[in-house]
Amino acid sequence: MFGKDVESWISGNNVPGITLGIVSNVDDPEELNRIKVKVPAFGKSYESCWASVVTSNAGQDAGFSFLPSVGDEVLVVFKGGDLNYPYILGSVWSKDKKPPKVSQDAKDNMLVIKSRKGHTITVDDEKNTIILQLSSGHHLSLKENTVCLSDKDGNNALQIDASIGEVTLMAASKLVLSAPSIEIKASQSLGVSSTKMNVNSAILDMQASASQSLKTNGILTISGSLVKIN
Repeated sequence: MFGKDVESWISGNNVPGITLGIVSNVDDPEELNRIKVKVPAFGKSYESCWASVVTSNAGQDAGFSFLPSVGDEVLVVFKGGDLNYPYILGSVWSKDKKPPKVSQDAKDNMLVIKSRKGHTITVDDEKNTIILQLSSGHHLSLKENTVCLSDKDGNNALQIDASIGEVTLMAASKLVLSAPSIEIKASQSLGVSSTKMNVNSAILDMQASASQSLKTNGILTISGSLVKIN
């Protein structure tokens, strides 16, 4: 567009409007989340100086950090038309780099954030759900009355159903609770069911304020160095 000596042309001219750039470098030496871009309209040799990326919020150690990657297409504008002050307005998709797939029916009701490795956050207004999912398939699902934290196959999961006040914790192999002190309280009843149960403790104290019964359909064995029945 400007010939071979693009720098000479631009040095004496303002660069008006918005132009398309291709990200060429994201390793900002000052760690200010700046990037460099190639501008096809300026020729193959041109590369911008470090350009600040416009974001919806930028504060002291706070804000949104969504940087484009090398090769992404971005929109570039130059402050006052000066080549020394480039700003990145945002990224754009293209035929070569398409957006995350969302069904046509859900587009008006769905927001999707997806990383390059496939991790996604999906907000669905129609279904009243928010889903955070890793590329591996493990996910956290928030719905109107339920919360579910699960592995990809659903074999290990924590489920909360607010509509019936129920919490379910599932493990495919083993469930471990570990703490200096653990208390289990039930205002009405506590049930424990298993094909086999082992209780090991240096001191075991079982008390009932009203009544207590010990029954078995088989053989009951009580043994100890000293057994007292009172």
